Amino acid sequence: MRRIPCILLVCFLFVPTIAAEEPILTVEAGAYDRIQTIIQAPLDFSKLYPGKDPNKIAINLYDGETVVPAQWIAPVFGETEGKLIFVLGKAIPAGHSRTYKLLTSDRAGAIPCYDLERVEGDHVTVIYKPSKPGLEAGPRKILQYNDGIQKYEPDPDSHLSRSGYVHPLWTPAGRIVTGDRCPDHPHQRGCFFAWTKCTFKGKEVNFWALDTGKSRTVSPPKFTNGPVMAVLQAENELLARDESALRETLTYSIYGGIADGWIIDVFMENQVVNEPLQIEQYSYGGMAYRGPASWLNQELDIVTSEGIMGRGSDLTRAKWIQMNGPAENDPQSARGVVYFDLPSNPRYPTFLRVHPTKPYFAFAYHQREGLFIDQGHPVRLGYRILVHDGLPEKKRLEAMSADLEYPPTVRVSTVK
Repeated sequence: MRRIPCILLVCFLFVPTIAAEEPILTVEAGAYDRIQTIIQAPLDFSKLYPGKDPNKIAINLYDGETVVPAQWIAPVFGETEGKLIFVLGKAIPAGHSRTYKLLTSDRAGAIPCYDLERVEGDHVTVIYKPSKPGLEAGPRKILQYNDGIQKYEPDPDSHLSRSGYVHPLWTPAGRIVTGDRCPDHPHQRGCFFAWTKCTFKGKEVNFWALDTGKSRTVSPPKFTNGPVMAVLQAENELLARDESALRETLTYSIYGGIADGWIIDVFMENQVVNEPLQIEQYSYGGMAYRGPASWLNQELDIVTSEGIMGRGSDLTRAKWIQMNGPAENDPQSARGVVYFDLPSNPRYPTFLRVHPTKPYFAFAYHQREGLFIDQGHPVRLGYRILVHDGLPEKKRLEAMSADLEYPPTVRVSTVK
């Protein structure tokens, strides 16, 4: 059955009414074709809609033919303005533009496309659900974030137990593309972030190997739902030899209504609690991915933005890396992930660690140079993940990378 993305369903549910004066938004493609591009337009909500509560209204964009749902999110990580988020429906060719009217209605007009299942003290699961039953394949799981301690079997008391990571990560077809508690590297857990060799108060600490560094959940993850995206935010405390060293904020912005697969933007912020922490230069660590156990001893399809194939991409710089493997019980059907390094990262494009035999890689931010974190100087890093079935074309991945590095220009004004 053909899938109809959530971004189109709202067209049947919302009848626009245009006021005498409405804000307008223009998207200029620039030098690149824009196809299913995620637009993030800075927008001062209080200035544009004085006296209105962003939690009580829905925003839609209207280009004269089609209505596209939008979603406003509040400022994060020191930003001064919030953002209006939407996904382009019709493509905009390079050198062209499109103008939308911004239309508002009661919040009841916005159809949430996501749901959350929570197991208190253990994990939460984000689910993509169609706005109209029967038009798609029904609710589908996207990711599970483990805020509770996940014990390492067969030794539940082992130091290798971990929290604060994503597993499972499902493709739109329901195939799992992450591994957890693998016997060869039991500290590697799905999609996770961890520093390796660190120095705290004169002593070595390792948050990667989990022997002297641990993560502890501060409070249950917060969840925001909307017609375009869902946001899951987790607050963790990183313990160095049982002493509180870093405050960690993990934010997952999740987009389900895109033809290529799930798209997940991951942002990490680390701030010191009291004492500074030195992250030493090391070959691996940082934003990491571990593939499923069924990919062990399999020939995997690995390629980077620089065209480097296979394990030879280890210790090279890349804007993105793709890893595909066979689907369980269907070796002819591929599945996998693409990780994009965000251009906002200070060392973009970041050096990679790609394991010589295991289904694992990492954007190792500190591979060539360490970093120092002290009061008032947090480290903030971001990544985009495409979770897909099949094999995405390199041309499409290059277009997605261009959307990040050279985003379209967005202008907001008013029409009389």
